[in-house]
Amino acid sequence: MKTAKLLALANAVFLSVFAVPAQTPPKFKEGFLQYAGLQAVSGREERFIAFLKSQLPPGVKSEIDNMGNLTVQLGEGQPDLLLMTSVDEPGYLVTDITDEGFLRVASPGGRAPNALFAQFHEGHYVDIAGKSETIRGVVALPSSHLVRGRRESLTLDRFLIEIGARSRADAVARGIEMLQPVTAAKDIALLAENRIAGPMLSRKFGAFALMEALKGHSPKSGKNVVFAWAAQSAMSNSGVARLARRFTAKQVLTVGAFQRSTAGGVKDPVEILDSGVLVPDAVSPGGASALLGALLSALEAKVKITRTPAGTIAEARAFGTRTEMLPIAIPVVFPGTLVETIDLDDLQQLVALLKSVLEM
Repeated sequence: MKTAKLLALANAVFLSVFAVPAQTPPKFKEGFLQYAGLQAVSGREERFIAFLKSQLPPGVKSEIDNMGNLTVQLGEGQPDLLLMTSVDEPGYLVTDITDEGFLRVASPGGRAPNALFAQFHEGHYVDIAGKSETIRGVVALPSSHLVRGRRESLTLDRFLIEIGARSRADAVARGIEMLQPVTAAKDIALLAENRIAGPMLSRKFGAFALMEALKGHSPKSGKNVVFAWAAQSAMSNSGVARLARRFTAKQVLTVGAFQRSTAGGVKDPVEILDSGVLVPDAVSPGGASALLGALLSALEAKVKITRTPAGTIAEARAFGTRTEMLPIAIPVVFPGTLVETIDLDDLQQLVALLKSVLEM
């Protein structure tokens, strides 16, 4: 009898600490879907930044700097805490229109998430951001009759986008211009168990989480906090470097997707959904930060936290070792593909953790 009572008590304590909402509130899901459906190609994030600015709470003052970063400061002078995420995503820019009306593209910064990124787009719809509307195209496939038995992998030099134009003039008449951003069509799939799949969700959840934390934050007297949405991370972290030069915060918390890594054949925890918020373990860069102990205390606020050896975010390097820093993330399945998958319960846990940090 005593054993049964102890087990029941232990189960109750476990559920109280690691409680995850049984169902995501509709407004939360709808809010994130707005973010997931927008483009933010590196170097051309201005529309997404403008959208973020429109989401700020009434009366909140913001600034867009010369790198395109959006910042909100609650306080004066150098901040005690900087909450930062990068918003730009891998994609392409229109660089040429062929005489036949096809579009050629290049990758800004010359950087892609992985070696197969271009191939993932082959035969798939893409969206080109025009001045007044989005233009739908498709990445052309070579004729199977002409290349049978000698098919080569798709590379950017053979990347052609078909928009239904018959000539260069026809493409221009349809609204095509040089350097227009191009991404895979934002086809977002709602899956079972509160999960969502789609292109580059790993570049959107941080922006959404920071905004939700800001909306739910009541500034405390004497607490100086900066919220920052950084641009151009694919271009040598230009936007983040600008923030690092501008703000000498005592503590910096970076939100994003962890870089994948495996150690000793152990499965990368990044790929395990429903792990809550990921923080680096003791052997990861930044894992020894005093911020880690403070964040773990957020368990008292019923936030689920998982330590992982994959606890690195490229943007964190811009701040060097002169500040107290901690990168945090949520799990992403199939990172760097057109079907990245996240768990909305994990995203809710991330928002709850950010709110807890702001209250400390």
